[in-house]
Amino acid sequence: MIAVAEKFTYSKYLKLDDDKRYEIIDGELFDMSPAPSLKHQAFSRNLQRLIMDYVYSKKLGHVFNAPSDVRFDEYNVVQPDLIFVSHANEGILTERNINGSPDLVVEILSPSTFHHDQERKKALYEKFGVKEFWVVDPANEVIEIFALNNGKYELLAFASQKGTVESKVLKGFSVAIEQIRAKEFDKK
Repeated sequence: MIAVAEKFTYSKYLKLDDDKRYEIIDGELFDMSPAPSLKHQAFSRNLQRLIMDYVYSKKLGHVFNAPSDVRFDEYNVVQPDLIFVSHANEGILTERNINGSPDLVVEILSPSTFHHDQERKKALYEKFGVKEFWVVDPANEVIEIFALNNGKYELLAFASQKGTVESKVLKGFSVAIEQIRAKEFDKK
């Protein structure tokens, strides 16, 4: 008889007693340590500020940042860098987590998470019906927006070093690379 590895569950995840950050994809536990770089954090902070200002000024919904658990099911729990949940979808918000598919998620790439974010998590977001998925690459100053179309992601917008992208989910919201660039790391 062949031993089958037991899938990791959200219930087990909640019992972990350490200071590390984890994600679960298809029952496999992924350690998200160490903390992201300061450049990563600066891009995240700048984009979060712009999205929050827009969402709250238009009264569109709620914005969250990592670490916030998005629980798709017992075997799939992730912590996107930024999360938007519309008022129409706010029934998925619980005191502990986001229990279902947000309307929009943003992953800000780090060298150690590049494959995880670009492949595994993109496939997971597509599978669970996240309407819009943003990939921000601080190292190359790139933003890609993928929109769900008939259950599959299609590239909606792309900007590299210069340029602007516009959201489909956040109608009327656009952002330029220059607005989120980590200026504290620009060479003087």
